[in-house]
Amino acid sequence: NGGFNRNLDGWYGNGGIANAQACGESPSGCMLCIEATTHGHGVYQMFNFHDSTYCTDYVVSFYAKTNVDGSQMYVSMEGDPATSSVFTLNGGWQKCVYKFRRSTTGTNAIVFYASGGGTRNIYIHSIKMEKGTVPSTWSPNPHEIENKVDNLSNNLTTNYSTTSQMNTAIQQKANEITSS
Repeated sequence: NGGFNRNLDGWYGNGGIANAQACGESPSGCMLCIEATTHGHGVYQMFNFHDSTYCTDYVVSFYAKTNVDGSQMYVSMEGDPATSSVFTLNGGWQKCVYKFRRSTTGTNAIVFYASGGGTRNIYIHSIKMEKGTVPSTWSPNPHEIENKVDNLSNNLTTNYSTTSQMNTAIQQKANEITSS
């Protein structure tokens, strides 16, 4: 849910206030807003890595901005603080790239959090994590696309069935009128 089109589904708060908002500048149409009032406020998402990905390079790309120029945001993999990166943000969207090598087993969390004090908002959209060291353009999760197609198909089937039933009922009433 790196596009936040399912609100904060799969994301958890780490202090402060976090919410998903509409964003016309994001490919998904949504963004994350973190209202931070102190160091460490942010969000995280849990990942269950398979053991076969141990010692594998990953890259996380996203766009970020803030309402207070010069605000800093950290991104890190919980359990591996040596891989933490800091981004200095301003009022315009900037592409951020965070790279890490997975060096722990089991479940890990990717954490986005504010650094320093003072109230400020940090906005993030189009988060994408992938194997390797070179980020690609954001795209929706293939499973989200499959779910949308399934939902659309179900809606079309339901509407077709309802329309067919209505047409049958209209034809029956027409036949009753013409036969009386």
